[in-house]
Amino acid sequence: MSIYIFLFAFLLFMMGDALNSHETAPANIACTQYFIEFDGLTYDQIPYSLIDSIEFLKDYELVKVGKQAGIEFENYYNGEADFKNIGKCHAYLYLTHSNYIVITSKNQKIIFNEPTIDTTYSMYKYIKHEMGVS
Repeated sequence: MSIYIFLFAFLLFMMGDALNSHETAPANIACTQYFIEFDGLTYDQIPYSLIDSIEFLKDYELVKVGKQAGIEFENYYNGEADFKNIGKCHAYLYLTHSNYIVITSKNQKIIFNEPTIDTTYSMYKYIKHEMGVS
C-alpha cells in the first residue's frame, strides 16, 4: 500500500513540475543586432537578412484551421498552428489582445505578439528598422 502512496505522491510532484516548466511559460522573444530569437515550446532564430516580409495585424481575429499542435496555457499559446489567411506557422501568442506580428521567410512563417499592444508595435518597428525597411 505504501508503494501506491509513494507513486501517487511522485506523480503529483511531476505534474506540478511540468506545469511550472519552461514549456508552459510564455516564450522569451529577444531581438539582437542580427536576428530575432524565439525560445519557448518551439525554438526559432531568424536573421533579419532572411526575413522576406513583416506585417503588423491590428485588431485581427485569428481563425484556427483544424487541430492545433501547440499548447495553450492560461492566456498564452505556443507551438505549431494553422490559421485562416495566414496558413501553417509557428505561433508565440499572448491571447490577451488581438494585435500580432507576422514574419515570413523562405523556410517558415512566425506569428507572435508581446504582452501589450504598445510593446508589440514597438517590436514591429524595431524589427523593420533592423531589416532596413521604413
